[in-house]
Amino acid sequence: MLNKQGERALVYLALVDDIQEITFLNDKGELENCANIVKLVTGGWNLVVQRNRFEVGELFVYCETDCILPKDVELFSFLEGKRIKTKKLKGVVSQGVAFTIPEILDVINTRFNTIPIAAEDYAKYSELLGPVAEYDEGDDWTELVGAVKYDEYTSEKGGNNAVKMMPGDARGKFPAFIPKTDEERIQNLAKELKYDYAGKLVIEREKLHGSSVTIYAKVDSAHDDLPSRLDFGICSRNFELHLHSAETNNYVKTGLPALHKLLTYCLDSKTSLALQGELVGPGVNGNPYALPELTIRFFTAYDINEKYRYTDKELMHLLADLELEPCPFISFTELSSDMDEVITQADAKSALNPKYDREGKVVRAIDSSFSFKVISNKWLLKEKD
Repeated sequence: MLNKQGERALVYLALVDDIQEITFLNDKGELENCANIVKLVTGGWNLVVQRNRFEVGELFVYCETDCILPKDVELFSFLEGKRIKTKKLKGVVSQGVAFTIPEILDVINTRFNTIPIAAEDYAKYSELLGPVAEYDEGDDWTELVGAVKYDEYTSEKGGNNAVKMMPGDARGKFPAFIPKTDEERIQNLAKELKYDYAGKLVIEREKLHGSSVTIYAKVDSAHDDLPSRLDFGICSRNFELHLHSAETNNYVKTGLPALHKLLTYCLDSKTSLALQGELVGPGVNGNPYALPELTIRFFTAYDINEKYRYTDKELMHLLADLELEPCPFISFTELSSDMDEVITQADAKSALNPKYDREGKVVRAIDSSFSFKVISNKWLLKEKD
């Protein structure tokens, strides 16, 4: 789920929409309900949970996949400090871990009393633990429990060839005037899919298993009699990078040619744009696409001054002018209202490598009024640490 800042919340309050039995064939060939576990349904998500632990209509604490919970907390010890992954249990694709609110409040209370709390965060803890505290669906408790997002790009598994962002390469935080590239997962948009999006015409493009890159150019041409002022840069998901790090940083090395093209275009057209895409190739996630060299495939363009995201058609025209490549096209279609159908259709081979299951797809309305990502369950179940 995306929080109010447009960033992914890993631990938050969700509503139990339904509790369903999980059945299996017993030794007699008869269908039988599992004795100790049931399926909890929240929005478009399914979780396998302990029977009689949650009730329909109540709030619970949902920990999404890719979340890493503190391993020194007894409640989380069964996870051993590893990230939460998609699993298939008794035929049910389970995505995430569920806890009751009192369980997590105990964790938060312990953190509040044992670790230093920044002054600006003190009120959040105090209000949450107060005697008249109120809780709402969607409340983001990620920082309060000490959860972090698994980041494979900075893990040690990649070895010397891994695409990493070294701390010294960071020029500063990600620019506040550009939205980050996080797309909401379709499972968090069950109501919107059913009542708002169904039947709308959309463009589907492949979601590549790469590393997020943002390239921008700001042109200040308020005074026609003066030379234009420029601000430009290349960013990873969370940081703007020093451009002089091209020899050691593959984000910058691969992004500089695109930046030069974007600068020329923005100066000529007196516009300020950000291009966002996926860095793929050698050193990125084991290079599943078997590409011979690093490249960036772009999936969106953003007009910084107008605060406007380009439609797919506008993006294609821009990329053609800049001679840059988009993420692979999947289809132009009418969006189904069936959540299971939308998710199942994400299962397919990648356009970049037919031997590799694609990670999923990004669905965008033709007028760019909404967009979301659909991660393939088939891909998730095969994914390795």
